[in-house]
Amino acid sequence: MYAFLMPTWVIGTVASWLRRNRIVAILCALWIAFVPAGWAVEPAWTRWGGSLRAIVLGSWAAAALLIVITAYRQTRQVDDLMGEALDSRRIQQDSAGFLTLRLLLRHRCSGLQPYCLELFVPDKENGGVLYAVSSSDEVVTETRWEPGRGATGYAFLTGERVIVRGSQVHDGTYGLSQEQKARYRDKGTAIVVAMPVKNVRGRTIGVLTADGPTDTGYFSGEQAFDEHLELAVAAARVLIGLFQWDTDAAERSQPGGTTVRKQR
Repeated sequence: MYAFLMPTWVIGTVASWLRRNRIVAILCALWIAFVPAGWAVEPAWTRWGGSLRAIVLGSWAAAALLIVITAYRQTRQVDDLMGEALDSRRIQQDSAGFLTLRLLLRHRCSGLQPYCLELFVPDKENGGVLYAVSSSDEVVTETRWEPGRGATGYAFLTGERVIVRGSQVHDGTYGLSQEQKARYRDKGTAIVVAMPVKNVRGRTIGVLTADGPTDTGYFSGEQAFDEHLELAVAAARVLIGLFQWDTDAAERSQPGGTTVRKQR
């Protein structure tokens, strides 16, 4: 920890000196291990005179500091070497992930072709779900859903598929605000079907929502459930395996926020 309090040139000088004098570095490491072990094995050593103990402890602290400085310097070097490459890989992963998801949603089965598909992922900062990608180039109606609001929010909250038809799409059945009611009424949406996206342990990590201006009756059959679920499973593997936005753990291990770059 003391390495962070030192000027960079001091850290670099000490680390370079230790690299050229590897025997000194090895002796420092051995001394760090020997002092506490020796005092534990030979309690009589703790009764040495104050000056001698001060010398031993002082040399031990100096050796520890040298090792910490060397480790810190090596960590910085690794970060400098790999940082740019890791950033580039992250950008490429995001680009490949969004392209994969868009192709996945656009080249869906024939039964889903009349409907617009939108994928939502958890908003880990504020709760609910955020829009991530769509099968359509049109501007999305909603970019965020609160848990339990709308078919999408309700599917995210319950972990179950939700089918909303007719007037329920734009009335208060699923907790829509007045503004949302008006938007869906004006848009002429006849059906909304929200399928939870889950990891292998059954934890909901997103929602894949289909909507359209005409209810063809497609979603009344079991085939529609299987095909919608198949897309949701494929989306889950992209979110976990490629984006690494989530994991297959039973519970989310990191409550921190995830920033989602919107795509159309």
